[in-house]
Amino acid sequence: MLFPLLLACASPQAEPGAAPFARAPTPAAHEALPLPRVGPSLSGLCDASTATRRPDGSFLVGDDERSELYPFSARGQRGKPVPLGIEGKELDIEGSARSANGIWWVASHDRGKGTQPKPDRQHLFRTNDAGVVQADVRDVWARLLAHPELGPLLRATEGTTSKDEAGFSIEALHATSDGLWLGLRAPIVDGKALLVQLTDIEAAPTVAKVLRVDLEGRGWRGLEPHGDGLYGLAGPASDDGDFRLVRVDLPNAGVDWLDVDFGTQRPEGLVSLEEGLLAISDDGKVDVGGTKCRKLPPDARRARTMWVVGPAK
Repeated sequence: MLFPLLLACASPQAEPGAAPFARAPTPAAHEALPLPRVGPSLSGLCDASTATRRPDGSFLVGDDERSELYPFSARGQRGKPVPLGIEGKELDIEGSARSANGIWWVASHDRGKGTQPKPDRQHLFRTNDAGVVQADVRDVWARLLAHPELGPLLRATEGTTSKDEAGFSIEALHATSDGLWLGLRAPIVDGKALLVQLTDIEAAPTVAKVLRVDLEGRGWRGLEPHGDGLYGLAGPASDDGDFRLVRVDLPNAGVDWLDVDFGTQRPEGLVSLEEGLLAISDDGKVDVGGTKCRKLPPDARRARTMWVVGPAK
């Protein structure tokens, strides 16, 4: 798809997925406008994969191609990138969640397009609101393999690319008072997506629960609490397929399907803001005048967003 590099002005009621780099309406107007609608385009990055709100109303965005975090205001103005200081070629940050003691971020732990493990992607780390790393857990994969139910499922993924539903990839994260929930993009087991609860994260990560959720053949791409609900993004294990927004009943592993058309956007993250729930599109492979977005100079890169749920009540 071809679209302009410059930010284009668009009507707030624009068709979902249209006017990819449109400016968002001002926050004061949000409650009166229909949903879904185009949100602010995030400048300076294309491979936006996850985001978490900070106490001042701004939010931090993770990019799955870079080992740094990107701060944005609620209106989409970008601040100075924050290097994480974690060594490795590519962390592949995919999920984030606010907890009582900071923000947790999870790397995919996957094999990428290949079939061999990538140690650089095996991080589950916690930062403060400034993006400074406070803890880094490196043995999640080993802990998952040790679980009697989950271990056999994950060993069966060995030698398979993460872009296959029989492969392995973590792409969503949710924090509760009991620990963290990992949402797996793959494997998809008997047509169902996996949610894995971890407890004792920093001492000795322990698998407490494994839930199988019917996402109609899709895997998890994002999880985010908003108001009194937990919302999730369901998407294909491969790069091709449609994305859906669901409301998640975590104790019972049930979902309610929400009527949201993402158009050409590929949402991989959700962030709960005062103005509403914002879905963030991974646009790294979008064609911009014959060049993939991720290959453009930093100042020309953009990631699209969409408001999908109104302000929390």
